[in-house]
Amino acid sequence: MSASVGAELRQARERAHLTLQDLSARTKIRASLLEAIERDQFERLPAGLLTRGFLRAYAREVGLDPESIVRQYVSEFGAEQAPTKTRPEPEPDSEWSQ
Repeated sequence: MSASVGAELRQARERAHLTLQDLSARTKIRASLLEAIERDQFERLPAGLLTRGFLRAYAREVGLDPESIVRQYVSEFGAEQAPTKTRPEPEPDSEWSQ
């Protein structure tokens, strides 16, 4: 069995002789979020595109293929949630629509 996405990223970071602080400075992602990625604690990260962006940035900095890492993440942790609506839709048949 292959390593989890977080373990694979951590191993690549260590092979590159980078600390979490080094990686944070390079990616502009807080070290605490990078640590959550390495521990596969994705519930600590914002969902959706932002998490995938974090994974891509991390992978690029440690010499891994960003799209491969994102595919592995989706495979391991399932489909992402659909984005929430930014504004409510009007209710049909309200007393104001007549």
